[in-house]
Amino acid sequence: MAAGRYIDWSAIADRYPTVGDLSESDVTTPYIVPSEFEIDAMLATHFTVPFSSNNYTVHDLAIDWTYARLIKRAHPDLSKMVMDEVKGKIMDLKTGKAVMLTNSFDSVGAVGDLIFSTTQDYPPTFGVGHDADMLISSEQLYDEQQDRE
Repeated sequence: MAAGRYIDWSAIADRYPTVGDLSESDVTTPYIVPSEFEIDAMLATHFTVPFSSNNYTVHDLAIDWTYARLIKRAHPDLSKMVMDEVKGKIMDLKTGKAVMLTNSFDSVGAVGDLIFSTTQDYPPTFGVGHDADMLISSEQLYDEQQDRE
C-alpha cells in the first residue's frame, strides 16, 4: 500500500512506539491519508496546498494528527490534548507567530500579516468572458521584459 503524501507508517511508529503493533496497511488508507487531507484543509485558508514532500512542519503536524486520530477511541483525553496542540501550531502558522520549515530548515512561512506575491501589485485583468479574450497585464509583460534585458 502506498504511503501518504507527507508521512508513512514508519514516521508515526518511530515517534509513537506504542502504536507499533499495527501494520502500514491497517493505517495508511483509514488514518494517514485522511489526516493529511485534514491538515491541508486546516492550512488551506492561508497557504497553497498540497505542500511539497520536503515540508518538515507539515510532516510533523501530520504525524501528530494521525496519531491523535489513531488513539481517539482508546484514549480520548490524550487524543484531544494532541489535537489541541496541533491546532495551536496551525493557528501560530496562520497568524505569523511561526513559520514553516523545509527539511533543510529554510523558512517558507508568511512574514507578518501578509503573504508576499511577486505579482501582487499588478492590476487584475481576468474577468467573466471568453478564454480567448483574457489578457496578461501589459505592465507585467513590460516589467518581465525589462528584467531579462
